[in-house]
Amino acid sequence: MINRQRGKRAQKKIAERLNALNIGTLGKVDLLHEEFIVEVKDRAKFIGDNFLKQAEKYTKDFPNKIPISIVHIRGTRYDNSIVLIRLKDFVEVINGTIRGGGKIPDK
Repeated sequence: MINRQRGKRAQKKIAERLNALNIGTLGKVDLLHEEFIVEVKDRAKFIGDNFLKQAEKYTKDFPNKIPISIVHIRGTRYDNSIVLIRLKDFVEVINGTIRGGGKIPDK
């Protein structure tokens, strides 16, 4: 029961940040956003966090860039790769308040 409560709390908090409708019930969509269907997971640990931290350590050299990590699973199409991004950065992207100017610095 505690895990279920924790999951519902995470769903509620993320719905608020995304301005999404929290409709989650067992076996159904968790959040419905204007553009997205969102499945929310609450975990104590997630290996993807380490992948994203690796990208984040380079933001000191590129402070106006948003760090993401892309995971390709061998044997699948590259278009089906998984993109990891922090929620705060994702909200910036969907709200159109992106930090960077989109330019790649001269080499």
